[in-house]
Amino acid sequence: MPPSFAGDRNDECLAAAARHPERFRVVGRVDLTSPDSRAWVSQWRDLPGLLGVRVTFGRGASASWLRDGTADWF
Repeated sequence: MPPSFAGDRNDECLAAAARHPERFRVVGRVDLTSPDSRAWVSQWRDLPGLLGVRVTFGRGASASWLRDGTADWF
């Protein structure tokens, strides 16, 4: 899983998984507020080394996403 200090970037972890597929797998982060995330989610299964996605709720602005409809598309 990408470290939280990197935000919702997955590129470094995916690069490590591509370089060392016998050692690493990725649970990718998704930014539910980014317009690009819908396209990314629709193709995530095609990315080598990516086994799943992670969405975090409960801190800051994300605390209301399950109530206000932000997460509905996901």
